[in-house]
Amino acid sequence: MAPGVEDLRSRLVRASAGPRHWPAGARSEQATGRLLEALAPAGFAVVQLDDHLVVGPTGVWLVGARDFPYPLSLGHRGGLWTGWYPVSDVLAEARRAAGAVAGVLGAAVEPVVAVHTAPVPGRHLVNDGVHVVDATRALVPLVRDRPVTLDGDEVARLAGLAPGAY
Repeated sequence: MAPGVEDLRSRLVRASAGPRHWPAGARSEQATGRLLEALAPAGFAVVQLDDHLVVGPTGVWLVGARDFPYPLSLGHRGGLWTGWYPVSDVLAEARRAAGAVAGVLGAAVEPVVAVHTAPVPGRHLVNDGVHVVDATRALVPLVRDRPVTLDGDEVARLAGLAPGAY
């Protein structure tokens, strides 16, 4: 093999496995916000900073919009992959962020990764404690259709604390 080929190959692999360009990510964040607006009439509050914090009758959800270059698949050992690349770092970050927000709010927070650019097996799966959903088809039903766990006063209290959770 020619000198430098392995170095170039490793840099290309790292670049292709990394996050998409900022404009694509911004579009996905905006699309997620538009989808979550549909929850307002059902008593949900949505706060957007880096991710979307959704507080409503079904609980507290931290929704991060993500783009992946290839369809998602489950590995034979249970890991989640996009093409040849594991997405374990994305899931770990979602869990970490939800845990940090839960610490501030004093309430359980469900981490969600809303995928806009790649198919999700079954439209919704839970991997390593994180909901991974097809954003356009499964995000709103996931949040809206769960059993009611919070009353209106608790939703208002938690929504009031939400901006300080970041």
